[in-house]
Amino acid sequence: MSVDNNNFGRLRFGDSTTAVMYGNVTVDGGRIGGGRAMAREDERWNVTVEVRASGGLLRASGNFSGDLSEGLVEHRSYAKLVVRVRVMKVVHRKKSAFMNCTMHLNLRTQQIKHLRCR
Repeated sequence: MSVDNNNFGRLRFGDSTTAVMYGNVTVDGGRIGGGRAMAREDERWNVTVEVRASGGLLRASGNFSGDLSEGLVEHRSYAKLVVRVRVMKVVHRKKSAFMNCTMHLNLRTQQIKHLRCR
């Protein structure tokens, strides 16, 4: 993930979370640590989520075992980040950024297909 700060003031963001979904069920998630991006700078970091078949995936949908045997699994990832902008200790604004991605994981070739993020 990245935060591109095009403002002339710094951005601060608190701890947040990301969710991995299969069907309409959240199967796992990860933590996004808070931080800041200085004026006109970019802040980048990785968020790693380990999803196990023994977790929420088995409860998520009756289609998972069929999708797994076909070697193609579709899933969604979602994250929300609340950012506070501060310019010269005078102007304060609060904004939210969202990430919503859908992708097909081909387990046989270990490739990501049809990646769409908004």
